[in-house]
Amino acid sequence: KVVRVVVRSRPAAAGGGGGGGGSGEGWAAGWQEEATLETMEESAAQLRAYTGAVLLHGGASYLIDELDLSRGVAWAHREDAAYFTAPRDHTRVAILSRHEGDGVEEEQEEDDDEGEGEGGAEGGGAGAARLKGFVGAMRVSKSVYGYRKLAKANAKLLELVELDAPLPPHEYETRGLWIELPSRLKGDLARRGHEAYARGALHAIEHLCIALAPLVVMCDHADLGCQCTRRAGDAHAERLLLFERRRGGTGVAEQLRASLPHLLGAALARVEA
Repeated sequence: KVVRVVVRSRPAAAGGGGGGGGSGEGWAAGWQEEATLETMEESAAQLRAYTGAVLLHGGASYLIDELDLSRGVAWAHREDAAYFTAPRDHTRVAILSRHEGDGVEEEQEEDDDEGEGEGGAEGGGAGAARLKGFVGAMRVSKSVYGYRKLAKANAKLLELVELDAPLPPHEYETRGLWIELPSRLKGDLARRGHEAYARGALHAIEHLCIALAPLVVMCDHADLGCQCTRRAGDAHAERLLLFERRRGGTGVAEQLRASLPHLLGAALARVEA
């Protein structure tokens, strides 16, 4: 489905300002349609042309007054805002399949501080942490519920804005990569006082892996996404999971799985630097 971005202007005689996220005919009274600025798919409109968004086009900025998905139109007016916007969305991922033989295992030595682990010895020892990486089909669902206002000058966060109602979820099927982490890892970190295991640490590593992916395979960091939000009960809250942003996937996930040791090695080196 295609969404038109339509620019409107208020005649000088009408006076007053407009826009800013109103709805229906109230905000539009007195405004005149000028032209269709651009068209985009509905999935792109939800991320770029939601109500309140600053849309850049041809070097100029436009403020989106209202996004009406039922009519396939986003109303906008020209405005030089001192900020830009970024969507806030909930991402849900469902793993649809995992083919036999997709797993790769890497053994890494880890210190056993207590010297009491299985296979340990007096005075210290080592245990083996086995990392399993898989690829498979996934269904990704994204729902925009708000946006950030960020200053043009320095990208400083100015305001967190909630939409009147979340946009309907946009779903697509793609390919993804996920890593099953050792079950003992969470307990070990908790004993050392690191409580933000899933919401903080795993999410940070996902973004680090996305940033480093172009170093190990032919891709752009924008080709990949991650879960972003983790809540109690999420099926993949304690998995490290990446997915391809393109519908159907382009093979990046398979390439990353084959290069998993290099990707994780690069991530470790960056963290320890």
